[in-house]
Amino acid sequence: MDVGKWFKDLLAKEGVKETLHLVVPIAFGLSAAAVGSFSFGEILELSLLVTVPLFVFVGLILSTAAAVAYRRFFTRRPHYPAVPQDFRVLKSTIRYEFRTPYRMVYARKWRLRALKDGHDRLTDKYSWTGFGEIRMSAPLDGQRVSTLDRQGVWNRYDVHFGRTLSKREEIEVEVVWELEDTLETSVDFFSKTIERPTDELEMVFRTYPGSPVQAVSLQQCRTLELDVPHWSDQRTIDEDRFVRWLVKRPKFGQLYRVSWIDKSRDEEPASQ
Repeated sequence: MDVGKWFKDLLAKEGVKETLHLVVPIAFGLSAAAVGSFSFGEILELSLLVTVPLFVFVGLILSTAAAVAYRRFFTRRPHYPAVPQDFRVLKSTIRYEFRTPYRMVYARKWRLRALKDGHDRLTDKYSWTGFGEIRMSAPLDGQRVSTLDRQGVWNRYDVHFGRTLSKREEIEVEVVWELEDTLETSVDFFSKTIERPTDELEMVFRTYPGSPVQAVSLQQCRTLELDVPHWSDQRTIDEDRFVRWLVKRPKFGQLYRVSWIDKSRDEEPASQ
């Protein structure tokens, strides 16, 4: 076991450093208060009946603090080991728009900062459950999209920047899908799992006038299959047929899902 790597991953956990900043000074303070009240000579003169219980008491305090920290951060939260990252996402915008009941536009836009030299593309993936034509493009000047091998339900692709980035250099990247779903098999949600350090996540939903969609909700979940989300925010469609969320510092490894109910459909949509 690599103890150094384990300790580094431990400190990377959300809230661990803050807890250590609170627990360690208290523990040392109690120890200092207990031991500092005696001079060195007095400590030597104390019998084992006094000295041993004193240090056992301090040890119990430290072990209790360690047990609480373990239960708080290891048994109630998922552990995500540190992995090498290519970019920091300064802002990620995901937009899903109904043009008609059978035609949609889906778009992803990123503001990226390179974490090392030499990057000339962004690798990403998507899954589409509808039936019909798909047109995928990179609308920004100098950029293009190329498809990669499919992995399970995921269609992988690269967005080529048209240039090579230096470390800390920033770039805006966008991919747009024009979608068709003639058989209405697409699921009634779109989602994003946070797989890179991200400062802001923007989720946008828009639909056409007269759409049967009346309300839209944003949920934070651990996986797509999780029935009970960590939190949920439901909003009513306004006159502009537009709903937007901006999430500051979305949590790494968590899934953010925008879902809606289309009352015009007679049966449940196909699962993703």
